[in-house]
Amino acid sequence: MNKTRQLFLLCFLLFTGLFAYNWYVDEVIIEYENGTYVGEVSLGRVVWNGVPHGQGTYTFGSGSRLGDIYVGEFKDGKKHVQGTYTYADGSTYVGEHKDDKFHGQGTYTYTSGSKYVGEHKDDQKDGQGTYTYADGRKYVGEWKDDNPWNSTEYDKDGKVTATYSSGVRTEK
Repeated sequence: MNKTRQLFLLCFLLFTGLFAYNWYVDEVIIEYENGTYVGEVSLGRVVWNGVPHGQGTYTFGSGSRLGDIYVGEFKDGKKHVQGTYTYADGSTYVGEHKDDKFHGQGTYTYTSGSKYVGEHKDDQKDGQGTYTYADGRKYVGEWKDDNPWNSTEYDKDGKVTATYSSGVRTEK
């Protein structure tokens, strides 16, 4: 009898664990106050009606992000790992996310035609990267807190115009 009880408890705990942490549903639609999510969810993880978890699309329908769209991966309701964020004005970020922020390698393309390719941390340019203006000027090197840190500035013909050392600009 004791072994039967142990076996029952073991099976019950395994089943409960699988139910709570690995029950996913594909292609659901969740209407939020500020937008709509279409994609995979995990049921039983945080709330019973599901949270975005896996591949999906979130379309923002109000506020400062009206018209913005994110297509990519989610973890526990937040943008996470790889995805594309398209702003209503047409600018885009394609790359890595962590906890709802640009974080890791990515490319941000502005509507002006300028582009930043490189590392991000907490929604800012941070690490190695290249910012290229639409007219061909560029900054190449290290960024810190969204600013050139240890980098070189080039004109549209590739001539060095300035350098940055620990954020201090020196004309050439």
